[in-house]
Amino acid sequence: MQNKIPGPIKTAIESGNAILFLGAGASFDALVEGKETRIYATTLRDMLADKFLGGAHKNKNLLTVADYARNEASLAKVQSFVRDTFLPLSPAPFHLKIPKFRWKAIVTTNYDLIIERAYTESSDALQTLSPVTKDGEELERALAGQNSVPYLKLHGSITNYADTSVPIVLDSQEYAKFKYGRENLVKAFTEWATQCPIVFCGYSLSDENIKQILFDIGDESQIRDPYLYLNLEFDDIEQRYWYARRILPYTGTFSDFIDAIDSQIHEKNRLLATLFDKDKLSISKWIPSHNQPSDALVQYLYEELLHIEPLAPAMAKPIPRDFYSGLDTSFSPIYAEFDVTRAITNEILNTAVINTLESTEPKLFVIKGYAGCGKSVLAKRVAIETSKLLDSPLVVWLKEGSIIRSQQIIELQQLVKSRLYFFVDDAIEQQEELTALLQTLFTRKIRITVIACGRTNEFNIYGETLSKKISKTFELHDLDDSEVSPLLGKLSEHKILGPLDQYTQIEQKLFIEKLYSQQLLVALHEITFGDSFENILVSEFEKITPREVQQIYLDICTLHQAEVGVRAGLLSRISGVEITKLNDLLIGPLARVVRSNYERRYRDITYQSRHSEIAKLVFSLAITDPKQRAYQLIRILDKIDLNYSSDNKSFFELVRGKRLAELFEEKNLAISVFDAADKNGAPEAFIFHQRAILEINHRLGNLDVASDYVKKAEIANRETGYKDSSIQHTKANLLRKKALKATTLVERERYRADARSILKPQLSTKGNSYPEHLLGQVLLDELKEFFTAPKTDPKSDSTQDAREQSIVRVTSELSSLIESYLLKHPDDSPMTLLRTDFLKTLGNQPKALEILERFHAKNPDNISISRVYGDALVTGGGQGLDDGIAVLRGAVLSAPSDKSANLSLAKALIKKDEFGNAESILSFLRRSFSDGDSHYEARYFFARCNLLYGDVDKGNNEFKQLRDAYLTERDRISFPVCELDGQPKRFKGLVITRQAGYGFIKCAELRFNTFFKRGKISIDTWQSIQNQSEIEFLLYFNYRGPIAIDIRPQQ
Repeated sequence: MQNKIPGPIKTAIESGNAILFLGAGASFDALVEGKETRIYATTLRDMLADKFLGGAHKNKNLLTVADYARNEASLAKVQSFVRDTFLPLSPAPFHLKIPKFRWKAIVTTNYDLIIERAYTESSDALQTLSPVTKDGEELERALAGQNSVPYLKLHGSITNYADTSVPIVLDSQEYAKFKYGRENLVKAFTEWATQCPIVFCGYSLSDENIKQILFDIGDESQIRDPYLYLNLEFDDIEQRYWYARRILPYTGTFSDFIDAIDSQIHEKNRLLATLFDKDKLSISKWIPSHNQPSDALVQYLYEELLHIEPLAPAMAKPIPRDFYSGLDTSFSPIYAEFDVTRAITNEILNTAVINTLESTEPKLFVIKGYAGCGKSVLAKRVAIETSKLLDSPLVVWLKEGSIIRSQQIIELQQLVKSRLYFFVDDAIEQQEELTALLQTLFTRKIRITVIACGRTNEFNIYGETLSKKISKTFELHDLDDSEVSPLLGKLSEHKILGPLDQYTQIEQKLFIEKLYSQQLLVALHEITFGDSFENILVSEFEKITPREVQQIYLDICTLHQAEVGVRAGLLSRISGVEITKLNDLLIGPLARVVRSNYERRYRDITYQSRHSEIAKLVFSLAITDPKQRAYQLIRILDKIDLNYSSDNKSFFELVRGKRLAELFEEKNLAISVFDAADKNGAPEAFIFHQRAILEINHRLGNLDVASDYVKKAEIANRETGYKDSSIQHTKANLLRKKALKATTLVERERYRADARSILKPQLSTKGNSYPEHLLGQVLLDELKEFFTAPKTDPKSDSTQDAREQSIVRVTSELSSLIESYLLKHPDDSPMTLLRTDFLKTLGNQPKALEILERFHAKNPDNISISRVYGDALVTGGGQGLDDGIAVLRGAVLSAPSDKSANLSLAKALIKKDEFGNAESILSFLRRSFSDGDSHYEARYFFARCNLLYGDVDKGNNEFKQLRDAYLTERDRISFPVCELDGQPKRFKGLVITRQAGYGFIKCAELRFNTFFKRGKISIDTWQSIQNQSEIEFLLYFNYRGPIAIDIRPQQ
């Protein structure tokens, strides 16, 4: 027996950086009812032969007998037998020593539960074992655990014996396809194998599966860390063979090896906690002396949380250009005051910080804005300013790449026994963990204020769950004049621009216009580098040398388009450059264009361009040849590991059918990308679905081919037992397009009927209006077709009356669909546009009005049709306005409590002459909703009209309630005050307040002061108006209240 462990292997085990690879021999001498037991291949062969073959064929090998057994019985029965055979095995004493070390990973081809039980039975395990048995989310969950060790079971596990989709690798058939269902696990292991030493225990390196993995590592074998291979004996030839492949032979059993490392590595050197000194924690003064943080919290504070203090900690001196170009995203430039104070900063500090200090309730505040507007910089400034308050609150920031760990965050607050301020830079990326944290905070009433950032568009789509717990949202808009001048001063001070006085007034005005009119990210680049944003990015790309490094930058940008970092392991596989050299490139040719970060969720370094918007432009500008663009996507898709969420998100973004339809004019290039994606093991249903979307959206698409792919997607979905409603949505959209192209009425009606049958069950089941909007389009298509068809002679068409009845029914259904959805979501853009299109279609089609008029005459008490008819007449204008008002009055008289009819009549009277009909308008509006209900549009009009000619207090109170409601587009302006000719009325007033970015106007004609903001005013006008300036303006409203636009100095 060899005793001394080779130095490199010992160091790796000591630091927790070694991979333990266990074969069948590692399970020898496991215990069954206290007795040492060994199950050899021949043992299992004989047991299978006795059980399934009547004792025959014991002279054959295990693989052959397993084949025969499955043929005689079934795969499920054979796997159940294997489970029963290995289930009794329990860990021997030497197995119980494995949890006393930290491992990078444990990998095995065994199916038993010996290692799982060793960790369960160990009271002092240094890690939590996380078994991973197949492709999917298991791997990332295992990696994301704070002190977990992923346990990859490459040949399956007896815990999954009933899952025949990823069978236990037992016989020749399974050996031939052992990677099926585990291909991405093998990719993960292959990545790790190039970075860490592997200790092969109880296994033959001649096994075909392992030989293939070693082959996949390829040329890395000469530069990677050495491996260790345990065997009972090696002769000189074998030793030379393995040494040549950087595999160190070690003579002995697995038990000998475990005993050796146990004796040669001191226990203190194995503990992760020894790396973290509790006494040096910067938060120590917040924790009472009689309390101590747990080891898990100490580790979290050192690794994943950043304690924000009033004064800058020791850190490298920031470089101004790196900050202004988006390369340096640390706190260092903020402490150095490279940033400018945003106008909204004090409001956030007052509302989210000062006003919550004494509160006993948890709070969630969100800073929203478009990509590149400066949300993260603002949040960092708020965090620093919060730490400076007199009460010295404890402020922590979740580091980039870290994970929200609820247990540790709550423990921290319980220790300090005062309000904790917790900042999260990207709420949507952390949504699952953040939602879980908030649920606990609000249930247990824990005093933590969470301040999170998020892009406005992403929050509107994905943030519905979080929105229910938001105390207040702060919208970060474009720079205003109180921010632009200081920013130019900063750029000058830090030698980005040079002294401002060297520029002419015209040049300075150009800088200001850029900062006003463009995305902040773009403006800063153009001012800093003195060229257009696109030219800057192309120039940067072309200057990167050598070409191999330029290609790596392009690879990073290609993947970073999906707004996720690119893992070092993935980038190494794509580029063929070993990971250590990738890091060298960051301090060399890529230092100015790429950021790196350690991502806890993957336990890997990730690379990003300075911003995802930059990544998108580099991808589109650097590759102009469509064939090269397709090749770029294909070579990347081949290497992606779908077990990682970053790879997964990039993969599914890169192969979306609509995106590829826009990217490639030649359809075959898009198809070649799909072929590459299909080889990666992506879900068949997804690939077929996206192929269908490509055919639907591409200019050379074929709807029949799209139908075939939709059918294949449905079949693939059924086989996996997963129901994807998006496939059905695509199918309905396909049917709509087929109806539009069909040449016969029978075909069109059949396609539309099928589309409706798909969409109706989906109504009100989504967090968006997709099903309602598509169903509305299908119904509107039918109306448009009928109204534009050549007019027939009623006497010669006996079916005309029945057809008109059906059209009235469709009209009623479409109207109800639109109004019921907008009742709950009044700011939904797709449905608002659909309503406009619907009413224009009716109002501008004489044939439509004729049908509705006849139906209304016969059925005046049908309020739904009366309202649609009246709205259509009003939309058409002219004499139709008076006729529409008359119809709507009749509807209200027939059903005084019908809220929709009252609202429609009020809106019609507003259009006619709102000040002349003020009393009636207010009366009808008051009957169009109930206090506090979800008839938001009606409440909006009630608030608006009360401010103009009713009870001002009622109007202000209603607007206050609307401001507190969760409406995603509450800032969209609408319904101006108009003259009798329908043109917006110009008011004259006096600016009584002009602050940074906004102000208020007093107008003698109005009983309230009107808000205005810089973003709705030209730069010249904004700079020319001051307090007491006389101006004229148009008066609009949004769900916050009145707002002035198109402001001009009085002539």
